Amino acid sequence: MSQTIIRSLKSQNAFLQREIESHSRAIDSLSQQLADALNRLKQYEPEFVAAVAGEERREQTPAVVTDGDPTDAD
Repeated sequence: MSQTIIRSLKSQNAFLQREIESHSRAIDSLSQQLADALNRLKQYEPEFVAAVAGEERREQTPAVVTDGDPTDAD
């Protein structure tokens, strides 16, 4: 391979690495902003925040109370 091609590829590689670092910092910043926003919203809309965060919310199953004879349920 000629030295010109090698230098060109190294230059492109360095440029792409800088782009990757730049995008990584932007994603980290957005991730932090989203986490902050969700933490603030959690007190007002906990179900929405749980859904967005992928948390499993367990709904409480109401207890069944019967009065009298269980055969009255028919």
